[in-house]
Amino acid sequence: MYKENKIVSLVSFSFFAAACFFTIKTVVGDARLFPVIACILGMVFSAALFLHTCINERLGVPVFQSKRNSHEETVKVLTAFALMLAYTALITVIGWVTSSVLFMVAFCIYFGSKEQNKIKTTLISLITVAVLYILFAAAMNTVLPKGFLI
Repeated sequence: MYKENKIVSLVSFSFFAAACFFTIKTVVGDARLFPVIACILGMVFSAALFLHTCINERLGVPVFQSKRNSHEETVKVLTAFALMLAYTALITVIGWVTSSVLFMVAFCIYFGSKEQNKIKTTLISLITVAVLYILFAAAMNTVLPKGFLI
């Protein structure tokens, strides 16, 4: 378990370092302040996890062992990531409105109960996206990505 904690801390440190580098290179002005602070905090906490793990390993402190995830739980996590990646990729192609509705419907149908009504799920997704669109695009003048659909 010590090895797993070390790997996770090094991977997360690398992720936050890359995100910080990307933010500094691409975001201009004051807009980069919060992302840079968040990345630095992520790097600090990742380094703290690594050091904590090394110290506990030397002292022989037992590591909390959680139960292993079943195959079904692993598939659900990977499906959630795949849906989020597809949503992110489709936002600029088909637009925020359409991709958000598709994402919400797919997520609710896959992770919801088997007895749920698909028409009700679709209506809830449409209403939620409409409310968010009115709130952000109309009320706050936020520019949302537009694609070839909506």
